[in-house]
Amino acid sequence: MTKFQAYQLIVSEIQQLFNDDVAVTLFDTEKIVAYYPGKTIDTKARIGNPPTPGSNVLEALTSGKRVVRRIPKELFGVPFVGIALPIMEDSEIVGCLAVACSIELYDNLFSTGKEILETVVKISSSAQNLSGGTEELAATIRRIDNETEHVSTEMNRTNELTQQIKKISKQSNILGLNAAIEASRAGEHGRGFAIVSEEVRRLASDTDVSTKAIDNNVQVVQSSVQLLIDAIKQLTAVTENHAGEVAEIAQSLERIERMAKSLVEMGKK
Repeated sequence: MTKFQAYQLIVSEIQQLFNDDVAVTLFDTEKIVAYYPGKTIDTKARIGNPPTPGSNVLEALTSGKRVVRRIPKELFGVPFVGIALPIMEDSEIVGCLAVACSIELYDNLFSTGKEILETVVKISSSAQNLSGGTEELAATIRRIDNETEHVSTEMNRTNELTQQIKKISKQSNILGLNAAIEASRAGEHGRGFAIVSEEVRRLASDTDVSTKAIDNNVQVVQSSVQLLIDAIKQLTAVTENHAGEVAEIAQSLERIERMAKSLVEMGKK
């Protein structure tokens, strides 16, 4: 039995060696001698037909080398890889075994991988922009927090000043009373001094009223500023947490993007 005759005996069983859908064609040096189409692949081969000009089969029969070509979906409705293996006997080419192996699943995976890559690139870009914006917002809120702390410090100083003014007012009032007493003792000679002492007491009284009003206003403002500080601190904590989470998402998307690119590159090979 010749090698070519052995191929003729087993060619009908070759499809069972593949998990994917395949079509198998056996050629002698001039024509097709056997053809088994796949479930989805039909190359329209007919027994007795010669090899198609420019085909991988004709190249294999001519060169004596294994020839592999990728056949697009547009030609036969299903994308496949065509493998043409020359059959050699005593260093002579006596035929060719051609196998068409469907790559529709791989093409679908490749197409899906490209779509995933495009989607991930868009999401990654948005996440990076969001991450940058969130970090900028967190930095702005930290600056506001620092400013409100500064305002709070200044309000405390203002409160200290009003307390000092109130103390001076009390001392002035005491001086006015003492001056009035001395004026009454001096009688007619102390009349001018009495007028001055009255003005001092009135000024002290007015100052006391004003400082009380200022003190009340300062306390109201201090209370509002403290509420603002507390709110900003909470907002700062939340924003910084979100900034960290968004940054982690952006990093994860970058890793997914790299994997998707790798998947697409493997699909091209």
